[in-house]
This record gives sequence, structure tokens and C-alpha cells, in this order.
Amino acid sequence: MFSKKAVRKIVFLMVMLPGMIIAFSWVYNVFFVEIDTSGVDGYYDLLLKYGKPSGDLILDLGVGENDDLQIAVDRIKSAMGLKDYKVWLDYHDGKEPPAYIENKIGLLTIYFSRDVKRKKEQINVLTHELGHIYVWGLDDSILEGCDKEKVVDTTGPFLGLGILVLNGLTDSFFYLPGGEYRTEKKFFGYITPAQFGYLVARYCAEHGIAEENVTPFLTHAGRKYFTMGCNYLARQNTVVNGSADEITGAYWCPECGCFTRVSLANKIKGLKCPECSWKSGDRFNFFGTFFTTSALVRPACVFLNEKSVWLVSALSNIEHSAFFFINRELANPALDTLIIFLMKIRGEFIIILIGIAAFFAGKRYLKFTSLIFFSSYVIARYAYKAIKFVIKRPRPFETLDGVRLVAGSHGGSSFPSGHATISFCLATVVAMRYPKMRYPAFIIAILVALSRPYLGFHYLSDISAGAILGIFVGYVATKTANACERKRK
Repeated sequence: MFSKKAVRKIVFLMVMLPGMIIAFSWVYNVFFVEIDTSGVDGYYDLLLKYGKPSGDLILDLGVGENDDLQIAVDRIKSAMGLKDYKVWLDYHDGKEPPAYIENKIGLLTIYFSRDVKRKKEQINVLTHELGHIYVWGLDDSILEGCDKEKVVDTTGPFLGLGILVLNGLTDSFFYLPGGEYRTEKKFFGYITPAQFGYLVARYCAEHGIAEENVTPFLTHAGRKYFTMGCNYLARQNTVVNGSADEITGAYWCPECGCFTRVSLANKIKGLKCPECSWKSGDRFNFFGTFFTTSALVRPACVFLNEKSVWLVSALSNIEHSAFFFINRELANPALDTLIIFLMKIRGEFIIILIGIAAFFAGKRYLKFTSLIFFSSYVIARYAYKAIKFVIKRPRPFETLDGVRLVAGSHGGSSFPSGHATISFCLATVVAMRYPKMRYPAFIIAILVALSRPYLGFHYLSDISAGAILGIFVGYVATKTANACERKRK
């Protein structure tokens, strides 16, 4: 039996390792991620030059899950300056597109997919479709050469509707063959969520709106992308704060529908309807505000980002070169045939068979080894899947051109390599329990790991991180088990 101290160590390591990975991923995504703004900045500047901005930042539409969507149509039209347009709603049964707008002799109808069920998602879609009407009012000559769908997306933050669209972001989970899970951010538009968060951050900076007056009205997903945009703006330092006209915060009471404006010059702690007893309460988030606006955190991250950009770029170029060397330069038809054949043999089955055979071999030492074998395999598998779930790094063939795919594409995330994690974990167990087998065990692990970039599935950093994680899990599991075995004897 395991001692209580050993169990505590195992539990502590299983909890802390994913926690550290999650913390690192969060800090990187919030403070260091780069956002491609070259296109959306141009569209935003175009609207600034030729469009008519709204004087309000919509804080809350006052529409609940059970309310008629027509209410949202009327209120968004009011915010966009489209009161004179008659817009009807209808539904279609397909999954794609989530919605489209049809103009028949002045009769405007928005058709929603019945799969878009959540009210926040419907409002997200609605803002985009009504944006088409706003763009139709612009001169066609100024839109020549533009991606009109992206211009439509840009009207959201330009007209003060950024909070509504950011709050329409939701997570979609997919189960892929081979036991992989993937989560993707569902966004009903043509620019990325990070680009939209950047545009909302730019809107707030240009109108002198403090970030702590926006974050309390955002959902978790919306706050993430808004914060990314704010920190990217701080690093670039290209927007003049408060250079445009002052914008007021506007909201509708969900109880009586009263429309109210509040000053955004001071911190907003809550909203209160002047006509009825409704009030939203204190929505201020201290920790969210600290990590978004702290005078200590942001300058430090800007400094670190400036010093690390060249290093990240250099390492990225080296990694890409090494990946293509293995993937293309070492290509061989005989090797392709061998790897494809070996891929048809499920590694899990081999591990289970070896473990069962070892357990029933009769010797106590071998039985105990098989238990370590199984336990380390389970822990390693849990650990790399947890990290994949958090990091969500795209695979090489999804981001690089010219990747040679020997056995077709593969779902799931890239970092870290699960094959490298498992192979090095089990090699470590074998090496520690049977030192004479250490060289063959690690040679097999290295070959398994190198097969992943050869197939086009992983970068070298993926298999390196997997190897480190596997060695760590195998070492800790074996050391803990050996200590328990000695104590039992």
C-alpha cells in the first residue's frame, strides 16, 4: 500500500503541474500574444472618416433569455441610428450560415439558424446582420477593394456595440477520433475574437473610457479578448487616449425598458433605473481590473515583451527549419511505408498486453513494475491531455505551408506530443526498474517522438515538452513506488 505521504506527493504534483501550465498559458495569452491589426485598423479608419459614430457605448441591452428577440432588434437599430428601417425576423433550418439578411424591395428580413439558441449568441449575430444595413448606407466607391464582411464586423465597436458582440462568444467542444477533445471559440463574424477585442480596446482608448468601466459588463470570454486588446494597445502605444468626443454609457432597464445614460468619466459600480426599483448591483471585479489596468503589471509586461520579441522570432525560425528538415529532407518511401504500418498497431493495446503479461508472470518484482507501468501511463495521459486542453496550439500543417502529411491530417492540439510523453514516461520506468534495458528503451522513445514531426503532426518543441513531461512523471511515479516498496519490506 502507498503511504499517506506518498499519496500527498502524487496528488500535489498532479494538481500543481497542470496549474502551472494554465497560469503560464493565461499570462502569455493576456500579455504577450500578437494580434494582426493591419486590416481591421484600415476598416476602422475608413468608418471614422466616412461614417457617423454613435454617442453611446451600450453597456447592457436589457434583454433576457425569455424576451422576444424583436426587442433586441429595435434597441440595436436605435444604437446604430437605423430607426427608420423596418426589420423582420424569421428562421431557417440549416446550420450554416448562422444568419443572413434579405432585402426584397425595401422589406428587410433576417433569417436565423435554429441552432443559434442562446440569446447572447443571437444578439451577436443580430449586430452583424444589422451592420449590413449601416454599411449599405455608405458610398460604394469608398468600399472598393475592401472585404465588406469585415467592414460590417468593424461597425460593431465603431458604433459602441462591442460589449454585446464580445459577450456573444461561447465555447464549443468537439470530440475527435482517437480520444482527443478540442474547444473552439464560437464567433459569428469574419474577424477573429482577438481582433474584435483590440477594436473595442481602441474605441475605449480613443474616447477616454477607462477599462474598469467596461470589464464588469463583459462575460469571461469577452473580458479575455478585451484584455488582450488593451495590453496589445499598451505595447504598441499608437492610439492617442481620449482624442475623440466623449462617449456616455447607455443601457436599457430589463424590468421596464427605460433607456438611461451615465457618465463614463468616473468609475461605474452599478446601474440603476431612474423609473423603477431595478438596479444591477456592484459589478466591479477587483482582480480582473488589477490584471487589466495595473500600473505595475502592464509596464513590466511591455518591457519583457520588447526584450523577448527577437528571441521568440529567432527560436520560431529555428524550430520551423528543424521541423521541415525532419518532415521533408529525411523523407523516404520505405520509411513512409514502415511508419504507416506501425501506426495501424494501436500503442495502447501493446502497453496493456505488456502490462498484463508482466503482472501475471509470477515474480513479485515484475508484478510491482507492471503496476508502476500502468499508473505512470494513466498519470502521463491525464497530464498531457490537460495541457493540450489549455494550450490549444495548432498543428504544423494547420499553420505552415508545404507540410508533408504522410498519413493524412490529425485532429486535436499540438502541444505537447502525447506519443512523446507516453513513450518517454514508460522508457523512464523501464530504465529505473531494469537499468540494463535503459538504452533500448530510450532509443525506442526517441524514434517514436521523431516520427511525429516526420508525419507532420508536431513541432520539435512539442516532442521536447512531451519528453520532459514523460520523464518527470515516470521518475516521480517510480521513485514514489520504490520508496513504498522499501517501506513495506
